[in-house]
Amino acid sequence: ESYQQHQSSWMMRLILVLWASLAGRPKYYRWLTNILSRLMHSVARRRGRLQRLPFVSAWTRSRDFPAPQGETFITAWAKQTEQQRVDQ
Repeated sequence: ESYQQHQSSWMMRLILVLWASLAGRPKYYRWLTNILSRLMHSVARRRGRLQRLPFVSAWTRSRDFPAPQGETFITAWAKQTEQQRVDQ
């Protein structure tokens, strides 16, 4: 609703347009989220959390963002499913 009424910032609208474009291409979406998850994991390796993130700095001003475990949910699920097939 905010987006349609142009109440959000130009940056937020741009991010939403880019995300929608990417979400319509599952192969690229998985590829990019896998890379970003690994990057965030390596950046936060020592602390296990991120103190600042681009585009959500207002949110991370008062709280830390938990670091991903190094892989996306989809990747972990695919590995587990494959392992279950092998075990059967």
